[in-house]
Amino acid sequence: MTEKEFYYELEKIGIVLSDNQKEQFKNYYKFLIHYNKKTNLTAIIDKDEVYLKHFYDSILVSKYYSFTNEKILDIGAGAGFPSVPLLICFPNLSLTVLDSNNKKTKFLQELKTVLGLNYNIVNDRAELYVNKTNEKYDIVVSRAVANLRILMELSIPFLKINGLFISYKSNTKDELLNIDNCLNKLSSTLNKVETTLLKDDIKRSFIFIQKNKKTDNKYPRDYSKIKKNPL
Repeated sequence: MTEKEFYYELEKIGIVLSDNQKEQFKNYYKFLIHYNKKTNLTAIIDKDEVYLKHFYDSILVSKYYSFTNEKILDIGAGAGFPSVPLLICFPNLSLTVLDSNNKKTKFLQELKTVLGLNYNIVNDRAELYVNKTNEKYDIVVSRAVANLRILMELSIPFLKINGLFISYKSNTKDELLNIDNCLNKLSSTLNKVETTLLKDDIKRSFIFIQKNKKTDNKYPRDYSKIKKNPL
């Protein structure tokens, strides 16, 4: 996906970038590739691939949710995907990025200056940080590769009641198996699942899960227990 194709595809979903926003994406790409030479952030370095598989992929969720000024937490933010591209497009969002990898949070700190953006950065594990903060979020996003039930236990405790956890997935068939117990224990419901084509035969699905009641204080459990025995 070239830059022009990127702008065109965004316009098709109602996003018209300003010259400043276009420049932010250009600088994001340049800084990502520069930083990636010393710190492993991504295996995707071709410009067209970054615009497609990182930038466009991150923003595509806005086909199914109208972002305004929500408070958002990105768990396992890595190099800032999906939340930083969303913030560029929707600058009124209040964003916190969370990652346990110090090298990645250092990149995110420097990226703030490069792009002229304002967001909070937390270097911690989700299951530990949730007990250190009183912050609750309208939306939690994750483009992490962990199993959905693991991500749900890590993410849903951060949500406000009626808030949404949005999980980016390439394959929902296996992910949605056996989640009823997890939904029940986390007082949540499956809101909707939306699947679209990123390009040609590359699928992208978004799983929307709504929190209905306060999460039981025993969740999230220690990560070793979550991983060994998902809800």
